[in-house]
Amino acid sequence: MSSRRCAGGRMKRLLLVAGLTPLLLTPFVGSGDATVFDSCGGGCPKPPSNSREVSDNAVSPQQYPGNTLTARLAKGKKKMILVVEGAMGDDCGGGSMRGYGIDPIVNGAYFMNGAPHFGGSFVEHSCFDGGDFTCYVTAHWWLDMDDPANAALIGVPITVVLRGGEELGNPPCIVGMNLKVRLEKK
Repeated sequence: MSSRRCAGGRMKRLLLVAGLTPLLLTPFVGSGDATVFDSCGGGCPKPPSNSREVSDNAVSPQQYPGNTLTARLAKGKKKMILVVEGAMGDDCGGGSMRGYGIDPIVNGAYFMNGAPHFGGSFVEHSCFDGGDFTCYVTAHWWLDMDDPANAALIGVPITVVLRGGEELGNPPCIVGMNLKVRLEKK
């Protein structure tokens, strides 16, 4: 559970599902309820300063990089590390071979100086016929905000987009996506 104070003094408590293991991902995927969860409740007019978590438990899988989730923070700060955790997966119950890939972009730039798809920050996982009842990919990325290469992120709003999608052209069911973004002190 996490709490965030939103505009108007409202307190929102949400079960946050980012940074998932397959055990946590399974109950949220394929439930039939198209629901997007946001740690800010989806209604804070001012972006949070240090952390944001968003998830969608009923995503129609597109070919990579057709699925996205976005999280915004108020601004980048010195003496901090920008940490991103992302996940995408299903609980289709076996069947066709499938695979998912994810990667984050911060303010239009790739993490770890990587290139899109098969480079740098891209992570994928494939699941095989019959034996894999759940299929998921989860990853963790970070940027040192004091690194001169990241100077453009200091003092400006931070927008992280998690791109994801099905890699093998066999999307068998609805999937879930999760994104957690936070600034941590060094």
